[in-house]
Amino acid sequence: MTNNLYGRHVLITANTSWCLAHFRGTVIDTLLAQGCRVTILTPHDVHSDDLSARGCEFIHIEMDRNGLSPIRDYLLMRRFKAQFKKSKPDVIIGYTIKNNIYGAIAARAFGIPFIAVIPGLGNAFAADNWLQKLATVLYRFAFRDIHMALFSNVENQQVFIDKGLLNADRTHVLDGEGVNITTFAQHPIPAPTPRVFLFCARLLHSKGIGEFAAAARVIHKRHPDTEFHVLGKLAETHPEGISRSELDTWIAQGDVKFLGETNDVRPFIASAHCVVLPSYYQEGMPRILLDSNATGRLIITTDTPGCRETLVDGETGFLCDAKNVKNLTDCMLRVVEMPADELAAMGQNARKLAENRFDDTITAQVYIGLLGKLFDKMNPA
Repeated sequence: MTNNLYGRHVLITANTSWCLAHFRGTVIDTLLAQGCRVTILTPHDVHSDDLSARGCEFIHIEMDRNGLSPIRDYLLMRRFKAQFKKSKPDVIIGYTIKNNIYGAIAARAFGIPFIAVIPGLGNAFAADNWLQKLATVLYRFAFRDIHMALFSNVENQQVFIDKGLLNADRTHVLDGEGVNITTFAQHPIPAPTPRVFLFCARLLHSKGIGEFAAAARVIHKRHPDTEFHVLGKLAETHPEGISRSELDTWIAQGDVKFLGETNDVRPFIASAHCVVLPSYYQEGMPRILLDSNATGRLIITTDTPGCRETLVDGETGFLCDAKNVKNLTDCMLRVVEMPADELAAMGQNARKLAENRFDDTITAQVYIGLLGKLFDKMNPA
């Protein structure tokens, strides 16, 4: 099999340029290095120019990212069709729900191979309700003829297979989407005291923020100098979002210190001893955990799909039960009471795990291999 990519036109679409620039930069750079022409189709944001500077052609597409209006979504599909007809790409790679569903439908009209990347299932499959039924119908129709779907964990892959949305031979499981181990360089563990824990995610109940605050309250009684930092965006309009009043209560009680939002998590990870994500959200593979591994920080997360794959329990971090404050507290206390040399050793193990398994250059080569197989079946460029 040869990687017959030179001169091929790859169109990549997502609901933000931000997610491509931050999470798929190495994949994009690798495609460009292989001689591909890469077109980015997203709504314009402040990161669109970064993608253009890499050597991509950027095209703006108007879309309602979160709405459920049938009329707006139909118009979005029409916009996809118009752009695909004009651009005539050899293959389309889609990220995010609407781009995958309506992009796949539009690509089918022109016989363009479509690869859907599904890092996580999100709210669409969180409960057996009307939203899941709607998502199932849309995915089944949209993915009827797609070339391939890429998942970040086996459990999410199996959901699509079990629901009859995809045949197994048109799916592939990645080890997450990787982490840039150069951008996220290893940093020495901070001074032994005070021990610092970092929660970094959207402030959703299902991300485990409530359990984190509750564990912090218990640990403070035994180790009052321990610090518990919260970094992330309030999402009060989200069905799972915590309220500002809840956050203010935790801050007033001294349970947590709120750091706000950031575009660069690196200094916050580096200043912590341990990163905690007690999530029971429908995760793919949380980037914050991969970023923490690369930085050389042990992690605590739940024994749930997408989270459990990010660590080696007892060697690079600890697994806890979802929604179990006592179990989470016990894991965090192990870190508080751990000798400094053991903490450093686990951090070193985490870095090695990132280098050997989660380096995003490995992920990029998976893309190259899959595209090479696709193009080998097509007429030579």
